[in-house]
Amino acid sequence: MIRVVIIKSGDSIRGLEVSGHARLCEAGTDVLCAAVSVLTENLGASLELLLRVKMDIMAKKGYYKATISKKEIGPDTDLLFASALLGLQSLAKDHPDRIQIEEEANHGA
Repeated sequence: MIRVVIIKSGDSIRGLEVSGHARLCEAGTDVLCAAVSVLTENLGASLELLLRVKMDIMAKKGYYKATISKKEIGPDTDLLFASALLGLQSLAKDHPDRIQIEEEANHGA
């Protein structure tokens, strides 16, 4: 199961923590894991490269966490986080037994 934790500050998202595997197919060929990876890694890259927002990213096999500081939150970061979450929610709707999304409110600075 892939677990996605939405890290919020007030009404805004300031991070995503993704862990686990979908186990839909053999490791290395799982398209659901690949889709989640693309959405989350593209989010991190977009925040850093397009908005020039300082990111705290931790990535290793089966784990990805990307957060921004509370001072970096704004309409543009809200839009990018909302877009990534929209894609993740769509995947979770199609595969509720493989992806779980939950919120963790008011997480750290």
